[in-house]
Amino acid sequence: MKALFLAALSIAVAPAAHAARIPEGTEISVRLLDKVGSDVTTSQKFRAVVIAPVVADGMIVMASGTEFMGNVIDIKPAADDQRA
Repeated sequence: MKALFLAALSIAVAPAAHAARIPEGTEISVRLLDKVGSDVTTSQKFRAVVIAPVVADGMIVMASGTEFMGNVIDIKPAADDQRA
């Protein structure tokens, strides 16, 4: 089984009244809405929902419940201690 490393996400959300930039490297806790298995390929699209607010500069810039689309851009084998 392969572990997935999602190095970047294409996020599509409705425009906000105040635009905010999410700094590179920010961790975002999500729940996948689409199945992503060990046979995944790069460029596979998936839907996910944010499960914890994303904070930047002390402000919530992406609320829990925000749905977005992402792409798998990198796949790495799981370490021995991460295999199912």
